[in-house]
Amino acid sequence: MERRRFPRQECRIEAHVTCAEEPARVAGEVTDLSLDGCYVETSSPFPIDSLINLSLDLAEASLRAAGKVRYSEEGRGMGVEFMAMNPDDFERLRALTPPHTELAKEMSADPSLSHLPSSSEALEAIIQGLSSKGPLTPGEVSGELDQLKAKKR
Repeated sequence: MERRRFPRQECRIEAHVTCAEEPARVAGEVTDLSLDGCYVETSSPFPIDSLINLSLDLAEASLRAAGKVRYSEEGRGMGVEFMAMNPDDFERLRALTPPHTELAKEMSADPSLSHLPSSSEALEAIIQGLSSKGPLTPGEVSGELDQLKAKKR
């Protein structure tokens, strides 16, 4: 049974991974990418639950993310769940990954969901909040999304 929330995109992207707990840095290649994680082929993967920083070398720019190793196989590679990245890097990631079609199908099939903001509208509202107020509390993020929902009704 597929447990992934987002579709994966096969790829070949050079990557560099550092571990927060130790000064080691390993090179690898991302072979599969989604909005919430990736698989890095490397002969020296970090252990499961390691907190890592990942840098993908794209043609136009690099993409940086903090993550956590969820799967590790010595001599082969590691599965990484993204934990944090800045909005510009998230936009680069979205451009590289397939759309989340299940959510789009669900929203178009259920008219009661049409008042919900799209992911780009929600992201824009959060970015505007960050730009004008600085870091937002979870309550402030929720308030921004509630305002968007009210506008769409």
